[in-house]
Amino acid sequence: LIDEARSALKRIFKNPLCAKNLDDISTAVQSTESMHFSPYLIPISSIHAYIYRSACKLDLEVFKKKIDLHLVDKLGRDIFGRKWKNFDESEKFEKAYKVVRDPKESRDGLEASNFIQFLAALNFCVGGAVKQQMLIEQQIMFTASKLSPTIDYVIELKCLFNKCIKLGHSVEFSSCAADSEFQKLIPISIDAAFIEFGTNLQNPQVLAKPFDEICEYLELTQYMGTLKHKKLQLIGFAKGVVLRQIGTLLAIEPKDYPRLTAFDWIIIFGSLLRMSRRPFFDEHFGIAGLLLEKRFPE
Repeated sequence: LIDEARSALKRIFKNPLCAKNLDDISTAVQSTESMHFSPYLIPISSIHAYIYRSACKLDLEVFKKKIDLHLVDKLGRDIFGRKWKNFDESEKFEKAYKVVRDPKESRDGLEASNFIQFLAALNFCVGGAVKQQMLIEQQIMFTASKLSPTIDYVIELKCLFNKCIKLGHSVEFSSCAADSEFQKLIPISIDAAFIEFGTNLQNPQVLAKPFDEICEYLELTQYMGTLKHKKLQLIGFAKGVVLRQIGTLLAIEPKDYPRLTAFDWIIIFGSLLRMSRRPFFDEHFGIAGLLLEKRFPE
């Protein structure tokens, strides 16, 4: 099975060096190439590692409750051989517990399970604050690159902001990263909404999506503490959507009004009214509201 796995690694990664041992890993840690490594195959007995690492923190009674008998049997057969079957259940737990609690036996057991080698390889690949931070930052960049208007990306931006803060980045840096992604995504979302609404006047509910995203991002700027600096920018986005929607509505010919049901009109005007929940609505959108009331009095 191990040989099959090693062959599969060579085939998948097209790398003949995947059979390196722990000495190679340890040597690579000291080299300047330590950030570029081949895949490593380390057979490991997870059962043995689990028993040895868990039992050292437990007393006998807790050991009996927490560790399943079949795990104890596997350990006992490997250590005691044929004698193991002569012990009753209580004796099995006591003997297994005595073995795993012995420091030398525990160390030998972990080495035999290859758990020590696994920890060394894991430390080489992802260990240390610098490498872990690098991996998390790569995850953040990857997640950001996959954001699209088809998902609730404002929630994702909040998650990315929190991760950046936890990595030690400043609020200014983290909020700028979120704002940069929002400025890329909101125009795409706006265009997609009006394209979907289209000349056929279908799916009027899509017109509400950009407004919702602007309002959600407004709340995010409050959370990040940047609303004071981003308010005019958000008003600009909202004003652009409002004017574009009004332009779309004014372009509809009266003969086409019957194509929109009463429910469709409720949805259309409801999307515009989303901005009315904000205190700056009258200041920035009052004239637009009067224009709509004049054209569509009913």
